Amino acid sequence: MNRDSYEQSVTISVIIPFYMKNVYKGGMSEGHSPLGHAYLTDCLESVCAQNRQDVEVLLVEDGESEDIDEVKEAYRRRLTLRCFRIPHAGVAAARNEGLSHARGEFVYFLDADDYLTDGVFGRLLALPDDKDLIYGAMEQTWFKRAGYLAEESRERKPQPQEFGNPIAWLTRPGASAAGILIRRSYLAREMIQFDETLALYPDLLFLSLLLDGTERIGWDYDAVYVKRIHNDEVQYPSLNQQIREDRTGQYIRAYRAAKKSVEDEGGSGEIGRGLDRALYAYILKAFTGRLHDQGRKVWRSEEYAVMKEAMALADSSLIKEYSPMRRRILKAVAQGKEKQAIRAGNIVVAAKKRKELFKNSRLLFRVIDRYLFQKLPIMGNMVFFESFFGSSYSDSPKYIYQYLLETYGTKYRYIWVMKDRKNGKRAIPGDPIVVKPYSLKYFYYLARSKYWIINIRLPKWIEKRKGHICLQTWHGTPLKKLVFDMEDVHLASSRSSYKMIFYEETKKWDYLISANRFSTERFVSAFLYDRSKILEIGYPRNDCLKAPDRQERAAAVRKRLGIPASRTLILYAPTWRDDEYYEAGSYKFELRLNLEKMRQELGDGYAVLLRTHYLIAQNLRLDGLDGFAYNVSAYDDISELYLISDLCITDYSSVFFDYANLRRPILFYVYDMDKYRDVLRGFYINMETEVPGPLLYTTEEVIDAIRNIDRVTKQYKERYNQFYERFCSLDDGHASERAVRAVFGRGREEFPRP
Repeated sequence: MNRDSYEQSVTISVIIPFYMKNVYKGGMSEGHSPLGHAYLTDCLESVCAQNRQDVEVLLVEDGESEDIDEVKEAYRRRLTLRCFRIPHAGVAAARNEGLSHARGEFVYFLDADDYLTDGVFGRLLALPDDKDLIYGAMEQTWFKRAGYLAEESRERKPQPQEFGNPIAWLTRPGASAAGILIRRSYLAREMIQFDETLALYPDLLFLSLLLDGTERIGWDYDAVYVKRIHNDEVQYPSLNQQIREDRTGQYIRAYRAAKKSVEDEGGSGEIGRGLDRALYAYILKAFTGRLHDQGRKVWRSEEYAVMKEAMALADSSLIKEYSPMRRRILKAVAQGKEKQAIRAGNIVVAAKKRKELFKNSRLLFRVIDRYLFQKLPIMGNMVFFESFFGSSYSDSPKYIYQYLLETYGTKYRYIWVMKDRKNGKRAIPGDPIVVKPYSLKYFYYLARSKYWIINIRLPKWIEKRKGHICLQTWHGTPLKKLVFDMEDVHLASSRSSYKMIFYEETKKWDYLISANRFSTERFVSAFLYDRSKILEIGYPRNDCLKAPDRQERAAAVRKRLGIPASRTLILYAPTWRDDEYYEAGSYKFELRLNLEKMRQELGDGYAVLLRTHYLIAQNLRLDGLDGFAYNVSAYDDISELYLISDLCITDYSSVFFDYANLRRPILFYVYDMDKYRDVLRGFYINMETEVPGPLLYTTEEVIDAIRNIDRVTKQYKERYNQFYERFCSLDDGHASERAVRAVFGRGREEFPRP
């Protein structure tokens, strides 16, 4: 095809700058695949899904970045893909490079970490053909494309009022040049390019120039560009997430350049006012939002002057659109009165916090903790225990506590966190101090205790001082990918900051327990954790499974639960699904195993112990199944339930790693494995070839396996033995002793480095 015919066949030139690099100082863990590949694959896949033959993709690699040759080769077979490389010069230079090679009637900027919904180009091109600019909606997400598209119940936000007003929409804070179909001849005629001297915010000037030269603008709210938020700010921060001391100065530079450009061209006052509103929004955020909290010294000196100079260019009459206190901030900045601006900003922030303080006792206790308890000396004989957010006396903290109590008696003062204090007083031997989570006593004893023994994350606002020693026992050998090994975060909590919060949390851990070499390797990559601080000693919570009196314990537990000794007990312990929740902190669960059918088919010789994850334990309903199904989700110690059960059914829960210590049959009911593996989490091992039991997808298959359990046991005997050696060989009944000696006793020199 000659050049003329090629140009005639290209309607849209999609320009994709690519720069992505692991910036984590610790380096990428072995086996950790480059995240840039996944982002770019989603991006290019979404272009393929437009299903158009008149699209070319111009991929511009911006300097030293991840090697993406494999990705490029794969998509050259599916797209008209042209690749270029420039010295690392920033997104503005990369987009200009793409423009210089574009041959389409229109150009369209698409960032390599974003993607399109289906049919975007068709919708935009369906608008009247006299338009110079045609834009669609932009939605933010932290999900990869498959996860985003899988959210069938997701409701789009209603169209914003300003969406149909191009100037209001395209000059708003955070507006981007991406997602706009731009006629290439219009760019050439107006000689519009990106200013490569603007390292940050080059879109502000570019958009101003676009709007200033034409009124032939169209829009379609259903043409959705998906802006993907990076959920890994530690290893792969986006440009906006990177910490830069000159960020405010860069924004002001971009504003001044944009303002000057529209004034020099005799441009619309409306565009200038749009830029002014964006400036005011940025300044208000600086004094009442993120920048206020940072309190950087450089911001509190040089950048005030920069803001003042910028405000001299803005339309001061727009200030009246804001509330009185915010008007005071803007006027103080415009007049160069730094102290007044800070004081007004503090009043706005304090007003918000004051309302929260007296509505939420926890916030009040945090203030008391910071200004009183943190000043008190740390007590070397105090040990603080918490298991699953205070929901139970259980897991490895329980067994470490029992060993300390039996070995050292009253040498230490013990504090246990329990939501139900009365039950805790009755259930926990040794008469420890029992406190409710996040009560005033909780903060007091946490601040005073030298040793913290926990199995879950602490809240990010917990203060850890020099002198505190934190032993993180964790709560299982991981099958499901964790934290930095997860590409997507589908949790009900904040996805965009989850990894950063976790990264800060792991800095509080002085020791981390691992049950086996496999877990050690996973914790290093998933937590970005120092291998030398990992205690590879087995799990204390499994000590009871190897205890000499385990049969007597099992008999006592059966009696306590009122289950006849003649029953064959089936423990069903499913995990939770990250994406099944009502709101942050509130998870839902739908029981997919048909227990009524199991009762009919198996008869009275069997009973099912139903034990769900602590996040969903309160949501079970077992009406009409008395005598067959027992909800033991509230039973504190699942290890004791292992002892009394004859076989275990689970899915992706880590319980099977622990249960395998008993060498009893394990069945895997994995009705949604494809979704869980490919969309929600991903697995560290191949379930189809490595787990010590069959994968079952229906209740009928589960019933058949139970009826033929001897055959199943024989079939999986060799795989079970291999699994046991790999994951259970350190669990010998003495893990609690090793943990105590490492943290409290003669030091870690007794234990070889993993």
